[in-house]
Amino acid sequence: MRHSASSKLRPVLIAVGIIIVIAFVAIGLIIRQAQARYQSTIYTGNSSTKIDTTKPLSILLLGVDTGADGRIDKGNSDTIMVVTINPQTKKTLITSIPRDSLAEMVGDQDTNVQKLNAAYSIGG
Repeated sequence: MRHSASSKLRPVLIAVGIIIVIAFVAIGLIIRQAQARYQSTIYTGNSSTKIDTTKPLSILLLGVDTGADGRIDKGNSDTIMVVTINPQTKKTLITSIPRDSLAEMVGDQDTNVQKLNAAYSIGG
């Protein structure tokens, strides 16, 4: 019985296919391991802070006026949002805080009530 060229090539193609699948699985596992390793680390500059990924995490987002018209002070935070990520419920909540809400500012004065969006320019 004669073997054709395609029947001789078939085992080679199967071996190459198996090697490609193993390579993709290995790459996927390496990526997954790297994600797991760095998932609980937040990088800020040159230092890193570990966070507990089992507890909710809240982040304050401020959209600060940059003063593009030549202003030299810090400016006000025109957008104020709090993002809360809850890993237990696998939900994220975004709360927008009205910029004109009144709040007492901590400072030298006994009572210093101003709009909330001024807090950034007062205290950074």
